[in-house]
Amino acid sequence: MKTVIVDIDGTLFNLKYDIRKVAKRNQKLDLNKLIKNKPYKNIINFVNKLKNFGYSIIIITGRPETLRDFTELQLKKANIKYDKLIMRPLKIPISEIPKFKKSIIENYDVLYFIDDDLKIIKLINQHYPQIITILAKNGKFVKFF
Repeated sequence: MKTVIVDIDGTLFNLKYDIRKVAKRNQKLDLNKLIKNKPYKNIINFVNKLKNFGYSIIIITGRPETLRDFTELQLKKANIKYDKLIMRPLKIPISEIPKFKKSIIENYDVLYFIDDDLKIIKLINQHYPQIITILAKNGKFVKFF
């Protein structure tokens, strides 16, 4: 089955409260602020349409596994349809998120990879040129590779 892989923070939700910056600064995460990040309806509608057309939707995130329950609730509240949620194991440092995301692809027949991080998009393009990578920023598709 053809698969779509999509990121969460900065891709499906805005970064008003940027979990990545909080983690890099070793600050305590405030879930009351994170839950206020707004969903990007355009991206979510696109992902949901692909799910309705029969694609498998895998959400992959650099969020740690310890935030699974919170993340599942956030995805449910935003009405995001997906088949699987893959979260970063605690043993993988934040600096290794690009490699972590790249390693997941090997297990699936990926057609689209959607992320807001150009570094990750370029990494995926370099190793998997057959995958259509989509850079998303501020709730819009900025560039297709």
